[in-house]
Order: sequence, then C-alpha cells, then structure tokens
Amino acid sequence: MFLWGHDSERCYQARGCRHKTVLERSVQLLQLLRRWLPQRKLAVVGDSEFAALDFLAHTQRLKLTFVTRLRIKYAPIALLSTDRQADPALIVTWFVQRWQLAVTFEATRRHLGLETQRQWSDKAIARTTPLLLGLFSWVTLLADALQTRHPASAPRQAAWYAKPLPTFSDALALVRQFLWTVYPTFRTSREEPDMLKIPKPLFDTLVSTLSYAA
Repeated sequence: MFLWGHDSERCYQARGCRHKTVLERSVQLLQLLRRWLPQRKLAVVGDSEFAALDFLAHTQRLKLTFVTRLRIKYAPIALLSTDRQADPALIVTWFVQRWQLAVTFEATRRHLGLETQRQWSDKAIARTTPLLLGLFSWVTLLADALQTRHPASAPRQAAWYAKPLPTFSDALALVRQFLWTVYPTFRTSREEPDMLKIPKPLFDTLVSTLSYAA
C-alpha cells in the first residue's frame, strides 16, 4: 500500500505557499508513479470527487486507466473508464477492490483513533498515522496467527446481521485477550485461593465484554 498525506490549507498558509488541491496533488502522485513504473500498465480507481475533466485528461496523457463513479444529484449512475477496450467485468473488479482499502481506513478510524480529535495538529497526524496503520497490520497478523493456532468456533455475532467471518473488532478483541493472558494485567488471586470473589464464568464474561470496548 502506498500512503500519501495531503497537507491542509492552513499548513500551506503557514509556509506562505499556494494551497494545492487534492486533484493537483493527485496528478503529481500519478506522474511520480509513472516515472517509477514506466512500462507497467496502471489502473487508478477514484471516487466521484476525481471525476473532473482536467484530471481525466492528465490520466490519459500519462497512459493510465482511470476508473471512477459518475453521479447526478448525489445518485451514482455509472462507472467511467478511460480505457474503452477494457472489459466491463474487469472495470467493476477494479472499482470493487477499492472497498477493501476504504474498510481498512474506516476500521482504523473507528477502533484505533485515526483522524479523530486527537490528531488536529498537522505534526500529530504526520507522526501517528503511519503508526496506527502499522498497528492495524500488526493486530491483523497476530489475530490470524492466533486463529490458525487455536481455531474458534465462530466470531461474535450481532443480533441484526449474520457475520460468517471475523471483522477487525473481533481481531482486536482476540489480541487484547491474548495480551491480558500472557502479561500480568489482571491477577485475581492465587492459584488455589481460600475465597473466590468473582466466579470464573462471570470474570471471563467481563473480560470478553471489556475486550470489545471501543
């Protein structure tokens, strides 16, 4: 995954420079990718925000295949591709692949605090964004290893929809429970205590509920 951060208008004003829009920065990024990969066929997928004629002209000059979604009065009506020879099924496949990346950022935002009130400062965004995305990858890899070593019967279910596969919240809860077990985070009492204040089933339920918090 190639991560690119766009400076805010306030940051440009503080440096006394002209603010460059997302489309202008995107053109520079595509020119850089084409310079790095001159012979490779590249397909770029963007939302309706990038459905601008000037941006489409830049993608054609760089010999890129650009796929976006056209909207009229906020309703999506069609998918647009600059490659007229591309198969329609392939165009849909390219566009659907962006959803995985969108879900990754949404899960990182919801569960790890990406782009929240804790990161209003430009320097804080520059420092924490790569770390949070790295933490997302670490949690995912560790949860997959734990699930492979000790397969669970089924992920935690919700009342309003069936969930056949675990989500990032399940992966995060699994990693939390593993770390709380390995490291002395919760110590109730000795191995054979004279008095048990909290029954073991109730304690396990509380830990499971706490692991899904936030």
